[in-house]
Amino acid sequence: MNPKLRDKDFVVWKSSPGNFFDWHKELFGRIISRNSFLQHLNTSEKSIWVNELRRQMESPEVMFRLEKYNHQVSFMLFYIAVLRDVVIAKSQEEDLSLVKSDFNTLIVKYQPMAGIIVQQLTQHHRFGQDKHNDFVQQLLTNLLDKKEVIRSSYDDQRLFRNFIWKIALNEARNIIKAECRKQRLTCDEENLPAESLFTRNTSENDLIIQDVVGKLHCRVLSYMHLRFKLLLCLKALYDLRVFPTDIKLLFFNHKELKINDFQVVSDSLNFFYRSDNGKLRRFELISPFLNLAAQTNTDASSYWRWTNNETINLIQFLNDRYLMELNRETFGHLLERYFQKFQNDIQFIDDNL
Repeated sequence: MNPKLRDKDFVVWKSSPGNFFDWHKELFGRIISRNSFLQHLNTSEKSIWVNELRRQMESPEVMFRLEKYNHQVSFMLFYIAVLRDVVIAKSQEEDLSLVKSDFNTLIVKYQPMAGIIVQQLTQHHRFGQDKHNDFVQQLLTNLLDKKEVIRSSYDDQRLFRNFIWKIALNEARNIIKAECRKQRLTCDEENLPAESLFTRNTSENDLIIQDVVGKLHCRVLSYMHLRFKLLLCLKALYDLRVFPTDIKLLFFNHKELKINDFQVVSDSLNFFYRSDNGKLRRFELISPFLNLAAQTNTDASSYWRWTNNETINLIQFLNDRYLMELNRETFGHLLERYFQKFQNDIQFIDDNL
């Protein structure tokens, strides 16, 4: 960007800080709304709040900070960053007062936050707007009921909005999970074994499984180049059939590498089946290939521990993000369906490998 254009806003601001705020009021209004909640204020009070904020942007300490603009980025971005800090600090000051003196108003203030959290948690579920509103109201009620716990556990050195967000997120998860269990009870799913979702061949189950498998696939892709290591290790951990290509794909960035014993190793892996000793032996067989691909010297037990840890992370991610109730056993069933569905897609087989 042309430095003269980049610094033009700085010149304008220096000549009239108050007018600069007013000229960009719409933009700054969006910044303010994204970084504070004003649900508890009426129109007149909101106007007063914004005017106070405008005066704070002209206070000596803020002016001193803005004067230190170093021309490395546009002044507008620099100004917005300072404005965001001031908005958060002003909101925090109000929170510290409300948490002690008017907890009900504090919860009303954070009602939009409750709506955002519920929306995020239910975006992959088929809940109607009425149910969404019920979740929000239940969440707000639960937060009001936890008033004394919140007051006693809050450390005022932390941002209250971050603190209440985590509490509200956990409460919302519990509320929505309870509703999911209730719906499964209505469908008589609770009386079935945990793995029934993956073993019963019904059109409804197939749709649910396809959705869950797709979510797992997206998470696996987030591992980028490590996904082939992850998939091979998951197969070793869960005693799933290993194909030569599963090992071969570890070397997708090493096309000049010539290794001819993929078939021998994959056959040996499939011989050791469903025992701890067999698992360790399977990791001992794949660890030389994992080490060669990553240029490391890691032992088989470390790969086993890494895979266990990543399994926990995957289960926790699916349970938290999509409100599932997977455990290690049902995750194993999910992996079986995953490899059945994506056996070709996930491997991006290249005949030149």
